[in-house]
Amino acid sequence: MKFLTLVLLLLLTAVIIRLSYDGNSYLDKIDLQDLFDQKLSLIDDQSNLLSVDDENYINEYHQVLLQRYDLDYRIVTANDISDIDEYSRQLFNDELIGEQSRQGRGLLLVIDPVKDVLRIEVSAQLESVFPDAFIAYIEQRQMVPYFKLGRVDEGIFATSELIRIRLIDAMKGGEFDPDSLKMSIGGGASSKGNIASGRDNTFVEGRSDILAAEQPVETLRRFFEAMENRNGRWDLDIFTAGSKLHMKGKVSTPAQMDNAVKRYKNCQMEHLFYDSSRSLAVWMPKLQDRSCDPFLFEKGYDGKWRIDLKAMGDGLGHTVGNIWYLDFSRQNQSGIAKYLFGFEHLYIYRPEGERFDHQGIPFYKPFGMKYGYSGYEGTVIKRFVGLDSYLKNQGLMVGDVILQWESNKNPHSNVVDRRMQIVRPGLDIFLKIRRGNMYFDKFIKAPPYPDPGKYRFGVTFFSRGKHQVKIFHIEPDSQADRMGLKKNDLITHWNEKNNPSINFIDDELYNLKSDDEISIQVLRGDFYMNFNAKVEPKREMSQVH
Repeated sequence: MKFLTLVLLLLLTAVIIRLSYDGNSYLDKIDLQDLFDQKLSLIDDQSNLLSVDDENYINEYHQVLLQRYDLDYRIVTANDISDIDEYSRQLFNDELIGEQSRQGRGLLLVIDPVKDVLRIEVSAQLESVFPDAFIAYIEQRQMVPYFKLGRVDEGIFATSELIRIRLIDAMKGGEFDPDSLKMSIGGGASSKGNIASGRDNTFVEGRSDILAAEQPVETLRRFFEAMENRNGRWDLDIFTAGSKLHMKGKVSTPAQMDNAVKRYKNCQMEHLFYDSSRSLAVWMPKLQDRSCDPFLFEKGYDGKWRIDLKAMGDGLGHTVGNIWYLDFSRQNQSGIAKYLFGFEHLYIYRPEGERFDHQGIPFYKPFGMKYGYSGYEGTVIKRFVGLDSYLKNQGLMVGDVILQWESNKNPHSNVVDRRMQIVRPGLDIFLKIRRGNMYFDKFIKAPPYPDPGKYRFGVTFFSRGKHQVKIFHIEPDSQADRMGLKKNDLITHWNEKNNPSINFIDDELYNLKSDDEISIQVLRGDFYMNFNAKVEPKREMSQVH
């Protein structure tokens, strides 16, 4: 289930949680199948506040908190509790909450919808991490705004996310600063639930509009200034028209806005990319901190740059560790496809096996260049197979030339064949097609895996002519850029290897070490050019988790 209604938290604190697959190996991996096989229930919903799907989803996330962060976090809902403080303390002891944690770290959330009260009970081992001021803060400034709209599931989930973020801060030695709250919220661990009492417009009404700027970076600065001032308006001028429609009616809590500002104070921009028409822009952060999301901008008719929260919210997903990734199941729906020019310098990992819900974890390309086979136009559709050919039903025709398949430009038939075999059902596949003198783009959904001996896409195809490895993209200020390599160069030699294959170059780049010597010959137009350099240290990337 996707919690699409968690506005700004979805975008800025990674509320769409999915479980990640590392680009090279299962590093720091949660063995979710083994974990779920234990059928450990951390939720007792006696009041039936949660749907079955919501309960299962939150329970799975809390199991992740237990395995990864050693936090035994339970939730109990019960009706008409006489004294929620005493009830919570007694239940905490009776149920031995914290015993699942190696360090005895336990939390208990109790909700009474009849008395309309809630309480979070904290184990002694966590009192320094979650003092009363923090507990009151997340109850009143994170959970209750959702409860007021009757969105109990979202309030619970969003609060669990802030608890996880606070745990990470504590692991790094950070202390909770009550002076940062900007308002008095009182102490204690119990709060009025205000379930279904109506929207809280405290941080919307009376807030000034924020105007878009003539530069994307200035618009972004104004956005975070609005967050710092807790301006929760969804109709600010700094948002695109589509973003305003997307955000209307959604929840933006003070805790979310505070956390967004805190996170992005340490984010560093690596690139600001513009499309060829300079009407779209991508603010790309360094991968040293993968929790910093890219920001997408669209230039309006007035020449001002506005943030496209719709494309960000629907087109990006996040792992349990707040690491962003491209959601390939919603490229078309989200509108993020038009911004992919800003991701071309990255290797966007698409794992085989497709075990988890997401794909698209970003990595730096070795040497900072993207390359592929060229020397031919692409892959040509030869014939359709079967009466119900999938590509035929999608409107393709015999003789169509596939100029791009996903991120692969001028793809060789071997590349197309491989992607057809492994792409997960339901993901968006972007195609660029030439039909005679007509060119067009097309999205299709990957079909189900076929029965043995059957064609999945119902098509045969081939590639024309001799192929060479061609450079399709050079990242600005990368080692390839500093060496002098250019887009459209054909690689004729790699060290001593003549006409190297893609696999050969992949292996060479993977095995390169700092200060290794490298020699590359390219054909640029009608001229052969030689480049020599020592390999620079690999750029730092934070761990995938």
